[in-house]
Amino acid sequence: MVGRCNFIKGGLALSLAFCMAGYGHARTVLNLQIETTGQSDESLQNEAAARACRKFRPTQNQLVQFFNRAYAVEAAKIMHDRYSPCYATGKLRFSDGYFGEWVMYSSGVARFTFNGGDVVYLYHRGNRWYDPNACTYGLADEGEC
Repeated sequence: MVGRCNFIKGGLALSLAFCMAGYGHARTVLNLQIETTGQSDESLQNEAAARACRKFRPTQNQLVQFFNRAYAVEAAKIMHDRYSPCYATGKLRFSDGYFGEWVMYSSGVARFTFNGGDVVYLYHRGNRWYDPNACTYGLADEGEC
């Protein structure tokens, strides 16, 4: 699991604290707040995409499950491999005291910003929320479903 831990900024202690969650002292969600759902990247100026993104409304339980199971990935996972203009936002506190803000993309990738400014990108596949872009991810001609 540690091999998949890549961070934009932050020290070794932060990296180990997040990545070691699967090794004995599991980090779990203590409190999760949803601030917005159904948002879209406004820079696209695409009403059809915005309309589709309004249907991205992950529930509290779905998001808690995501953050309890997700693992750290490189930023490229959001920007290239699993880009989605659809997102939701909120705040999160973990059982080990860490807290911050999240942006969840419909593709199953999230950006979590710790209260101190460090950023981690997280991924978990197989989420049960509606994704308007399902089957469009991946590198082949056929989408990943």
